[in-house]
Amino acid sequence: MTVVRQSAGPRRAGRTIVSALGLAGLLATLAGCAAGDISGGIAAPASATAAAPAAAPAAAAVPATTTAAAPKAAPQPLSPTEINEQCWMSSEVNKMKDLDAKAKYVDKCVAEKLKAQ
Repeated sequence: MTVVRQSAGPRRAGRTIVSALGLAGLLATLAGCAAGDISGGIAAPASATAAAPAAAPAAAAVPATTTAAAPKAAPQPLSPTEINEQCWMSSEVNKMKDLDAKAKYVDKCVAEKLKAQ
């Protein structure tokens, strides 16, 4: 029995073309992303830094005259969630190893801060 084998030429050429097109598309996408990042990244800080020094002296002179006349804003009371966040983020809590001790300390901290308000 004779085995007839088809040549791999058309299939290989097709795979090569698809691979080349895929690679070209990937490179075009990356080039487009890089071009967008570079132009946006360089232009914005340069204009912001150039405008900031020019505006700073004018801005510094204006608040000096208005801050004396403006009343101090009263601090707004913190919500219980914000108080809880502050207590959990305190350095004393982070030094404790036991979770139960941390929870007790946070409860005590929250109660003290709520009474202070």
